[in-house]
Amino acid sequence: LDAQARAVVFSAGAALRIPGQVLPNDARQMTVLCVARADSPSSIGLFSIRNAARPLVQLDVDEHARARFIVRDSQSRTLAATTPCLLNAQTIFGGILSQRDEATGEATVLFGTNRESGPPAAFASPLIDEGAWIGALGVSGLKPYFWDGRISEILVYDRALDEKEVDGVVACLTAEHQLQPPVPPSFADTWNVLSMKRADGPVAKEMET
Repeated sequence: LDAQARAVVFSAGAALRIPGQVLPNDARQMTVLCVARADSPSSIGLFSIRNAARPLVQLDVDEHARARFIVRDSQSRTLAATTPCLLNAQTIFGGILSQRDEATGEATVLFGTNRESGPPAAFASPLIDEGAWIGALGVSGLKPYFWDGRISEILVYDRALDEKEVDGVVACLTAEHQLQPPVPPSFADTWNVLSMKRADGPVAKEMET
């Protein structure tokens, strides 16, 4: 436990398993929002529902440090969306599976609070499977993958939250966990171009230069 950050620390070899179904039998849409910190690329399995190749729900960070949300139905039809991940910072991860057209089964996934969208595709199968993983992606007969970082809170809904609802949940999580806006990385001025020491020349020479 990390009492200071109100989080559970995960590293290779540790995971939480939830038996039974997390989503109801008829679930065709979903939203998952998490407060977590990824400490390295290829942090797999922040939250996942998977026992075999399909169906699949997977929220994690890939080897290129991109946070991603993947869903796959029983016919191997896959939807995915990614967004850049700021490592070593507690932030909100999230994904939304939204059904666009009930008649055709066309759906799309939206990732995170920016609602970055993946390409729409046919996706009509329920999202049920026995058991879910927190902090890992476990597949029967294969080596499990693990989350590297901290996980503070996970919320799973059996419907696609709209933009206003997502904003409300994000605001609550931000206040509850005292999340700070991400700070872009800074780079040292190794060329020293802004503080070069030199004598001032005559105005005319400066103008000529």
